[in-house]
Amino acid sequence: MRLLRAPCIDGGRIAGRGGGYVGDRVLAAVAFPPELWAAGGDMVGIPNFVTFLENTSEYQPMLNTVEAGTTINLSYLMDLSNGDVHFVMAILEAFLSEVPASLQDLELLVKQNNWDQVSKLAHKLKPNFAMLGLKSLQEQALYIEVGIQHVAFDTVKMASAVDALVANTRLMLPLLALQKNTL
Repeated sequence: MRLLRAPCIDGGRIAGRGGGYVGDRVLAAVAFPPELWAAGGDMVGIPNFVTFLENTSEYQPMLNTVEAGTTINLSYLMDLSNGDVHFVMAILEAFLSEVPASLQDLELLVKQNNWDQVSKLAHKLKPNFAMLGLKSLQEQALYIEVGIQHVAFDTVKMASAVDALVANTRLMLPLLALQKNTL
């Protein structure tokens, strides 16, 4: 918002555009407050999470398996660190040491029916998946986070989604360790 109020920006001509998660952010930005934007374009973002959650039958198969061809993409970390391999290795080490405990916490929280904390932990895991280029895991965490926030969410469906996220993340851990060792 500070950018839009900067004296060098013509608020009558500024627009945002994006796809996927960035498209979601564009929709949110132009909606609150809309008077600051001239236009906004969203390509394949989710404009209505309630509708998204009510119509997820085609989305479900992704929750049950690691997406075919799932890759680890460390380009974001490499760019962020200006190619500092030691920084990337430290991030991978932190992920590999901290995420297994988070997965155990998710399983325990589901058993306790503590859905608010499940949603918060899924939210916390999303950027960790994103920075490692694990898009399918990031999407699964988003599905859980947003699904639980829906007033009438299905606890069985959410428990299944958490089980899938935990299993899929555990499948990726050895691949991440291998990736770390090849840096």
